[in-house]
Amino acid sequence: MKNLLNKAGILSLIILAISFLGCEDDDDANGLPEVVAAFTQTQIENSGVVSFINISENADSFMWDFGDGTTSSEMDPVKTFAEGSFTVTLTASNAAGASNTFSDELTINLPDPPPPFDSGLLANGDFEDGGAPWFTNFGDNMPEIREAGGNNFFFANVETADPMQPFLVNLSQVVEITQGTNYILTFDASSDQARTILAGIGLNEAPFSSSSPEVTLTTTTQTFTLQLTAGDFGGANSRVLFDMAGAEGTVVIDNVSLVEGGDGSDSDTGGSGGGGSLVECSGGTLINDFETDDDSIFSNFGGGVGTIIDNPDTSVNTSARVGQYVKNEDQVFGGITIALDSNIDLNNGVFSIDVNSQAVRQLLFKLEGIDVELTAATSGTGWETIEYDFDGNVGEVTGITLIMDNGTLGDGSADFTILFDNIRLCSNDTTGGGGGLVECSGGTLINDFETDDDSIFNNFGGGVGTIIDNPDTSVNTSAKVGQYVKNADQLFGGITIALDSNIDLNNGVFSIDVSSQAVRQLLFKLEGIDVELTTATSGTGWETIEYDFDGNVGEVTGITLIMDNGTLGDGSADFTIQFDNIRLCSNDSSGGGGGGSACTTGSAPTGPASTLPVTFEDCVGFDSTFGGVTAVLEDNPSASGINTSATVLRVDKPTTADFFGGFQNSAGFDTGQFNGDPITVTFQVYSNLNDITFRCELGTSPVPNPDLGNPAPQFATLGSNAANTWVELSVTFTPNPGAETDYYNYFVIKPDDNQDDPNGSETDPPAADGIYYIDNIRVE
Repeated sequence: MKNLLNKAGILSLIILAISFLGCEDDDDANGLPEVVAAFTQTQIENSGVVSFINISENADSFMWDFGDGTTSSEMDPVKTFAEGSFTVTLTASNAAGASNTFSDELTINLPDPPPPFDSGLLANGDFEDGGAPWFTNFGDNMPEIREAGGNNFFFANVETADPMQPFLVNLSQVVEITQGTNYILTFDASSDQARTILAGIGLNEAPFSSSSPEVTLTTTTQTFTLQLTAGDFGGANSRVLFDMAGAEGTVVIDNVSLVEGGDGSDSDTGGSGGGGSLVECSGGTLINDFETDDDSIFSNFGGGVGTIIDNPDTSVNTSARVGQYVKNEDQVFGGITIALDSNIDLNNGVFSIDVNSQAVRQLLFKLEGIDVELTAATSGTGWETIEYDFDGNVGEVTGITLIMDNGTLGDGSADFTILFDNIRLCSNDTTGGGGGLVECSGGTLINDFETDDDSIFNNFGGGVGTIIDNPDTSVNTSAKVGQYVKNADQLFGGITIALDSNIDLNNGVFSIDVSSQAVRQLLFKLEGIDVELTTATSGTGWETIEYDFDGNVGEVTGITLIMDNGTLGDGSADFTIQFDNIRLCSNDSSGGGGGGSACTTGSAPTGPASTLPVTFEDCVGFDSTFGGVTAVLEDNPSASGINTSATVLRVDKPTTADFFGGFQNSAGFDTGQFNGDPITVTFQVYSNLNDITFRCELGTSPVPNPDLGNPAPQFATLGSNAANTWVELSVTFTPNPGAETDYYNYFVIKPDDNQDDPNGSETDPPAADGIYYIDNIRVE
């Protein structure tokens, strides 16, 4: 009995133990960490773009329902919503099968879409429907419709210019034009360099009469408004036209509109089909009256032949000898160039020529050196005088090219002969030259010549430019000034000063201090914008000469000073001119201030920066991208915290970009910008994403000899809570031995690229579209 009880007790203990252990296992299962689903979100204002930040706990898989019929399994998705209210639900789960949901209401308010672009009498003026009904006429230069940032535009790249045939690259749309009616043509246009195009209206059939003045494009997008008149043409088969082959460089055209109205004031500005007004130029400077038998003065092109002959009709033109050009039957296009004995300054001047043809012919006169083309139709009734009047200082004419009827009037396929005589340039200038005197005591100081570096000068014509101690500080108190010494046997010469960086002369002022001890004629050529200015010095010591420009003239890339070629004073004598304080000031009141940007937002920087720090407030710096990345100047998306700048660089790296895509300066920085051991570079970032690694590289180009090599790339990472706020990042490089000073001149930033980082080896394209605002790049 005792043994039986003992066995029963043992069995009870075993059962009790099993029961106890079973209860403990159930408690562990019930005590697993609870899954908690939760998220927050940030919106990019007025865009519909929402970045979701997942803050769920104890979960390893996620399913998002955005409330608009779309879903995602990403951890931190970025979603673009339409306008409206949405219930966003996140379901978070773990491997044990536990899950939890969290929902939040989201309201998206979007700005009203802009009204459809009004093309006026045209169709598809903004190219949003592709190329139709526009048509092109081009040779090897292929124009096309391109898209960037959701906007379509016309693009052409003229690699080989033909100034004599600007129509070889052409954009046109047929539109009915009523003869005798004024029209207003507006369009946006830019280029990768300063260049010209012809824009206007005209016939789409022979004789192709047109009113198409020349306009100058720059790297900044400009809106052009042309007041045109169809005084001597019209009909259903007319057109809006853009002729682009006259100069090299790209052409971007957008938002073209044509409406009736205006005063027609731009119709006679010297473009194709234009022409100047008839004025009196019986005197003036006679370039050639062709009274010799020297046919070598002609340079023929296109197959025709120029000669000097006896005048066959002296009833009107009594000259004994005249020039003649004979066009061959198989020659569609050709002409003749006449080199001038000396350059002629066409300041408020008149170009005049006598012509004789026995049929209506189209003539084009190209005034070399000032990039002006003029067209006129002959009457076909014998000798007549054609004259053009220019308002303002057009510049110096270095040669004259006459192009003889390429078939736009009359029968271009037939033989014909044109006679010409008495080419003159007359001056109507009564002001003595010079621009309006304005105040430019501040502004951008291009050079104050306070160094002893004479290498900044490029001399020509025999004179010498140097930097000297200022011999007269009673008015100009500078310690150092520039000086140019003209030799007695030097009729013409001067000095060119290259600028450290291009200056956008938008409603701006050019200013220079000069000193001469005699009256001298000075000519200032602003390189890059093809502007020449003349003035006479007083001859009494230091004085300030200033010129005011109305409108967006363009970017100045250098300044050439031409010192008295004998037009005033004794041009055959030695003389000395001092100069100082070259400035470019901006009178532009349309940009900047109040936190706004003075740069053209949505456009690439106007050029590379040469020095650090780079703040983008002057619209330059880090202007080159690669690997599918784009970069444009933009208003600061959040001028707060550590960055209150007006202008920053917006860098877009979409999922279609290469993993290595990034941006840099297109030209190396000045020496001495990246010096030291170590070298620490700091920059500020504002992004729509978290946890992004930036690969940064320091290098040199061109590679010097010996090649010291580049330091290892360095990496900086945005934190997990860094989205939509300005963050400052720094990278520190260890230069290779010998490269600690004046060696490196390039800095490259590659967003979302951690390749070769010890903590990552990413080579895949970006997982999400990244928007990065970059600013204040500097060396600590």
